[in-house]
Amino acid sequence: MKKFWILGIAVAMGVWMGCAVSPYRQAEMLIAQKEYRQALRIYLQALHPRMVNGKRVVDYDPEAMTGIGMVLFHLKRYRTASNVLAQV
Repeated sequence: MKKFWILGIAVAMGVWMGCAVSPYRQAEMLIAQKEYRQALRIYLQALHPRMVNGKRVVDYDPEAMTGIGMVLFHLKRYRTASNVLAQV
């Protein structure tokens, strides 16, 4: 219950300041709530290839790479990495 109170305050402060919660911060909150599949999906979207002038370009965001490593660390700890990665 305390986590949701803190999360509510954080979201309210973000709205009050006129800025949305960044996707990476949202993924970190999902990891704290043990929603690893959704967090991994957010980080993988940052690495999604896009087309630029007819060429495939992948932007390797260091923050996304660190986030993927963090999710995989937690999944390895709980021995469910293959199950979650198969569902993403």
